[in-house]
Amino acid sequence: MESPRLCRGILTFSTIGLPVASVKDMNALANRVGPLAERLAAPSGVYFRWSDPSGAEIWLQVNANNELIGMNPHYAGRSAVRVGLTARLPSAGPSEFDGSFHGWADPAGDAPDTGCYPFVFDAPDCQLYEELSLPARKEVQIAAFAHEIAAFETVAAYEASQTGDLKYGSQSFIPSGLFTPAGDSTIPPEARAIFAGHVLAADEKINVLTGRAFYWALVETLGGAYDVVIDSNLLPGVPAVGGVISGSFWLSGRIICPVSEVIIIGPLMAYRNGRHLGRPPSLSGYCGHGGTFADLRDGRRTSVAILCRRALSPARHTARGCWRCHVTPRWMCSKPMFAVSTYFEIMLAGDC
Repeated sequence: MESPRLCRGILTFSTIGLPVASVKDMNALANRVGPLAERLAAPSGVYFRWSDPSGAEIWLQVNANNELIGMNPHYAGRSAVRVGLTARLPSAGPSEFDGSFHGWADPAGDAPDTGCYPFVFDAPDCQLYEELSLPARKEVQIAAFAHEIAAFETVAAYEASQTGDLKYGSQSFIPSGLFTPAGDSTIPPEARAIFAGHVLAADEKINVLTGRAFYWALVETLGGAYDVVIDSNLLPGVPAVGGVISGSFWLSGRIICPVSEVIIIGPLMAYRNGRHLGRPPSLSGYCGHGGTFADLRDGRRTSVAILCRRALSPARHTARGCWRCHVTPRWMCSKPMFAVSTYFEIMLAGDC
């Protein structure tokens, strides 16, 4: 592969435990994760998706000439923001694999073009949604990469910090990528936001590839709950659950496709929608996926087969498999089953 010509900003990678200080570092990172990545065919070439047990992801972009033309970070977390998608925005840079969506958070009723606020998020797998008809109401897993951030242990502490004439609520959201400081529209609009929200959950994550720590929080703000990832150098510790964080962020999102049924089969285990099955079920009508996930008890890796029955377009999802289905770890539990296997909870992301 050749060197990438585009990324979402070198400093963004450190937010998920991948210190990248130069283009040389970025090239070395691409060469390191490339052989470990999942291949996903796209209209203009191939995405290679590398994922880490911490939730950190890198999406490599390879064109039809086998040239690596871009790479973007993402974080696979627990958020599921209701979004009324109104427009697909083409790439503003040299990579045709890049792209964004414009939408409204928490749309009212059946109208996708109304809601709490309009905003834009970048999609690391944008070309996989070319067949999606817009406007549409979808759930989107959105990761907010912190550029600047402050953490408060309580709502009261946050409110006490609001000493200026203009005070922001502890659950507020400004789609700063849509306008300039002078109030003019940003052209093209950018996937940036300034928001404050309540911390529902938080943890220190360790990027297994590098051993570097970063912080994650699930933050409920106006319009929905977002995954927030934070370079450990930006805060003295993990944000307090029940507290407030506020800051400026870059938004990366993946559209969640409805799934009516999930089956996981691994060593001495078989589950349908989280319930143990006495024997493997019939696989007719399911997509097949292979996956390797870390066993959180001792660091061993367990190979599993993941099968799903999609709620949409079932004719395109058979036991033969489908390139439009990709498995994304949402969170993993260390719940031992039969002493040698682990119970995993997953979500499947991507449009059908």
